[in-house]
Amino acid sequence: MRFVPPMAALSNTKVTFDGDEAARRRPMKTTIDSLRGLGG
Repeated sequence: MRFVPPMAALSNTKVTFDGDEAARRRPMKTTIDSLRGLGG
């Protein structure tokens, strides 16, 4: 799951992530915050 947000940041369209309950518990905050900081 960690490789998908950086790939989505390359998209020109809005991307929304969702997943099952186990996926929602995964620590993704650092990854998402880093991508947002880079303009993704």
